[in-house]
Amino acid sequence: MHNGVIRTLAAACSAMSGLAAFGASTPVGTEFSYQGRLDDGSGPVTDTCDFIFGLWTDASSTDPADLLGELTFDGVNAIDVEDGVFTVVLDFGDAFDGNKRWLEIQVRCPSGTGSYVTITPRQELRPTPYALMALDLKLPYDGLSDVPNCAFDVTNTGPFGLAICGTVESPL
Repeated sequence: MHNGVIRTLAAACSAMSGLAAFGASTPVGTEFSYQGRLDDGSGPVTDTCDFIFGLWTDASSTDPADLLGELTFDGVNAIDVEDGVFTVVLDFGDAFDGNKRWLEIQVRCPSGTGSYVTITPRQELRPTPYALMALDLKLPYDGLSDVPNCAFDVTNTGPFGLAICGTVESPL
């Protein structure tokens, strides 16, 4: 009976060590996934298409000062569209500062032929990319009273009455 508990504890500690190492090893970066649907006049597109993604500070402005950046996917970087669905990883760097942002998409199909068509309206980007701002969170937060000076405090009671507890002091 004790051997089973010890093996369970060893496996749990090993798994948690792996999670801790995974969480601390690589910063998350600023890229995010975008999935869209592309239809032409006759239905969903299945083709390889060229795309230009523009990040704007306004829903309809044409002022170049409101364009924060463009990413072009053409030629060898063209995007496969299957039954109208495409997925792309976009990275506009540190353009997400808490203000609203809109994504403009221009497309031409098949890749390398014809002119780009701008898809309207621009798509407002919602909070998910803004979660990146949490990377700048400074702990401990001194705006609260009666809160210990620690980054986190966790107590996790597992099976067999085992407990994993800890407090990590903030180096800040």
